[in-house]
Amino acid sequence: SASFFVGDPTGIAVNKNTNSPYLGRVFVGNAPPPQTTPIGVYKFNADGSPADEGSLSQTYHWSGYLFSPWKIAIAQDDTVYINDWSQGGRVMAFDETISTNYLTVLDMANYPYPTALLSGPFVTGGGTDAQIWMADANTNGTGVVRWNVTADGAVAAGDTGTVVVGISPSGLDLSA
Repeated sequence: SASFFVGDPTGIAVNKNTNSPYLGRVFVGNAPPPQTTPIGVYKFNADGSPADEGSLSQTYHWSGYLFSPWKIAIAQDDTVYINDWSQGGRVMAFDETISTNYLTVLDMANYPYPTALLSGPFVTGGGTDAQIWMADANTNGTGVVRWNVTADGAVAAGDTGTVVVGISPSGLDLSA
């Protein structure tokens, strides 16, 4: 029977690429407090069965504590982007099996200011046309920030992104 049970889910994404052999694959981040359920990314087929290579991936050292792994997004090229919110919004890129072959795509060197707290990602495009969008969740944050992914699969070193929607009385505010 289908079972998508995950103890402390923090993010979910479904592969919607109709040209992908992974169409319908469901990814769920699990970031529990210590000593409850295993920390990692659960992978299910569209029918609820575990992924062929196993239902739980722990290839990256997620810290758990309800923040890591955090939100998940899938690009048009099947790249799986996962936010490690315990690191302020570090984004990692994985293949569809969530293998050990991952890449840090965005980290503190890309934050719009040193103490940014970036939630997301939302991803548009794929490959060298991919863009990563994040919301700055700090009280005095910048708003919604977007980065372009370069040919090496990551955001360029020192690229602090473009504020797409800023915090202002006529735009986003943190009271809504």
